[in-house]
Amino acid sequence: MSQFKIRNMSKDFILNLMASFITTAALQLIIYPKLKIQLDSVIYGIVLTIIGLANTFAATIGSSLNNTRLLLNESYDDSGYKGDYLPILLASNFISAIILFVLLQKFEVDLMTKIILVVYMVANSTRTYGAVAYRIIINYTKNLICNILVAVGDLLGLFVLFMTNSTKTAWPICFLTGELFAIIYIFCSSEIYAEGFKKTPFFVRTVKKDIVLMITGLTANILLYLDRIFLLPILGGEAVTIYTVASIFGKSIGILMTPLAGVLLSYFSQKEFRMDKKGFRVFNLVNICVAVVFMIVSHFISGWFTGLLYPDVIADAKAYLDIANAAAIVTVLGNMTLPTVLRYAPSYWLLIIQLSYLVTYLSGGILVVGKYGLLGFSYVSVATACLKVLMQLWAGRMYVGDKKQ
Repeated sequence: MSQFKIRNMSKDFILNLMASFITTAALQLIIYPKLKIQLDSVIYGIVLTIIGLANTFAATIGSSLNNTRLLLNESYDDSGYKGDYLPILLASNFISAIILFVLLQKFEVDLMTKIILVVYMVANSTRTYGAVAYRIIINYTKNLICNILVAVGDLLGLFVLFMTNSTKTAWPICFLTGELFAIIYIFCSSEIYAEGFKKTPFFVRTVKKDIVLMITGLTANILLYLDRIFLLPILGGEAVTIYTVASIFGKSIGILMTPLAGVLLSYFSQKEFRMDKKGFRVFNLVNICVAVVFMIVSHFISGWFTGLLYPDVIADAKAYLDIANAAAIVTVLGNMTLPTVLRYAPSYWLLIIQLSYLVTYLSGGILVVGKYGLLGFSYVSVATACLKVLMQLWAGRMYVGDKKQ
C-alpha cells in the first residue's frame, strides 16, 4: 500500500473516530446517565434492554444493506445500473417494525413508548444504510457532519424530554431526533435516497448477499445486546444495569474503534486493493497488541471512569469491572478482524462463525449464570469472544492472498 493511501486511510480513520466519539460521548456521557437519574435501576435495566432490542433490528437492517452496497458497488458501477436497495430497505423495515412491536408487548411500557421506539428503529436503519453514500466515495468529512447532527439531535431530544417532563413515557424521543436530523442531511448531501424503487438484473443477487449479511449481522447484534436480553428474565433489571455499567468502559472503546473497521472495509472494497498473507499477519498482530494495551488501561482507569458516570452503581459493579471490560475489548478485537473475512472469505464463513459464537454464548451462559451469576456470565463472554476471534483469524488465513480471488 502506498504512503499516500496510508495517509488517506489515517485521515479517514481520524475523521471516522471523531464521528463515533461525538455520538458516543453524547450517549454515554450525557443521555444515558441523565436517563438513569430519572429512572430507578429496575426500570433503567428495562429501558436498556428494549433500546438494545430496537438497535439490534436497526443495525441488522442498516449495516447489512450498507455493507452489501459497498461490496457489490463495483458491479453496479461497471454496468451502470442503479436501484434495488430502497425496495430491500423498505421491505426489511416493514417486517422488522411488525416483529419489534410484537416483541415489545412482552415489556411493561405504554403504547406511546412502543410507537416512538418502532419509528426510531426505522429511522436508525434508514440513516445507517444512507451513510454508505460517504463510504462509497470515501468522504468521511460528510460522515463526520452526519454524526454531529445525530449527537445534536439526540441532545435536543433530551432537552425536550426534560422540559416537558415526559421522560417516563417518551424517552425514545432523545434517540429519534438525532436520526431524523441525519436523514435530512444525507438526503440533501447525496443521491442515495433519490435512486427510487427500481429493480435491476442484480436484484436477486443483491437480496441473497444481503440476507447472508443480515443473518450474520443479526447474530452479531443480538450478541452485542444479548447480555441485556439474556440477563433480564433470569436475574432481573438490576442485574442488567450492573453488568452494563461494569462493561461501559470496554464497550465505549468498542464504539470508538468500530469506525476503523468501517474505514478498513471501505478501502478493502476498492477494486485495486490487495492484501497478502504477510500483511494479514502484521495487521492482526497490531490488533492483538492494541487490545492488550486497552485491557491494561481498563484495569487502571475503568473504576474511575465508571464511578464518574454512575456513582450510585459503581459499588455493585466493581467486582465485575476487569472481566466484563475484557469481554468487551476482545469483542472489539473481533470487530477489527471482521473486514478481512467480509472481503476475502466466502459468505458462508460468516454464518458459521456467528452461529458458533451464538450457540456457545447461549449454552455457556445457561450453564453458568444460575450457579455463578454475573461473574460466571462475564467469563463465558470472554471465552466466546476469544473463540470468535480465533475462527475469524483462521478463516482469514485460509483466504487472504489466495490467487483464485
